[in-house]
Parts: sequence; C-alpha cells; structure tokens
Amino acid sequence: MINQLRQFRFMNIALIDAVVGVGAIAFIGSKVLKSSLVKSTLVAVPSGIIVHKILGVHTEFTDFWSLDNSHAYHSAAIGGAAYLIGSKVMKLKSETNAIVAMSAIVGSALYMLNYGHDLPIGDEDDEE
Repeated sequence: MINQLRQFRFMNIALIDAVVGVGAIAFIGSKVLKSSLVKSTLVAVPSGIIVHKILGVHTEFTDFWSLDNSHAYHSAAIGGAAYLIGSKVMKLKSETNAIVAMSAIVGSALYMLNYGHDLPIGDEDDEE
C-alpha cells in the first residue's frame, strides 16, 4: 500500500513522504519541544535530509545535498540571498523571512535537481 501511495509525486518527491515527514517534525517540535508550529515546520526538510543520511536511505533529493554537488551550494546561496533581501530590503518579520528563505532553498533545489541550470522548456535544437 505504501508503494501505491508513493506513486503520487511532485517534482519527483513522493507527496506522502513529504506530508508525513513535515507532519511528524511539526508534531514533535510543537508538542514535545514546545516550539511554535512555524519554527517546527521550518526544520522539517533539513531534519528529513539528516535522518535519511544517518539511516543510509538514498533518494534523489537527499543525494542532491552531497558535498560534491555544486548545485547544493547554489540553492543555499539563493536561500541566503532571499533571507538578506527579506530582512534588509523588505523588512520582513523573522519567521516570515525564514519561511521565504527556506522555501527558496527547497524550491531552487527541486528545480536544479530536475533541470540543472537549464530551462524546463528544453533545447530548440533537439526539435529537428
């Protein structure tokens, strides 16, 4: 049954894995650690990557975050730039700014995982 649920994907990420992972981390953070739901949810993706690495579970997304992948550094830089713009230019609240930065990191990582630095429309030269 779990494999059937994992068939539903968004940008090659199984939706059930994402929902369960974020839900579990949010629950643990808010109920056990008494942290806010927003802060707990922000650490869901990095926590999931760390847990996958410790347990040796290989997925495309967790393997993306290896030290020899330059795209991982690009995603982190995009998130850092989003954080700086949010805090210095847009004067966002810290929680809102953290959400924007984490979304930029995850979004750019998913994009680069699927397309690299290319556009998703593909090469016009290949249409011949």
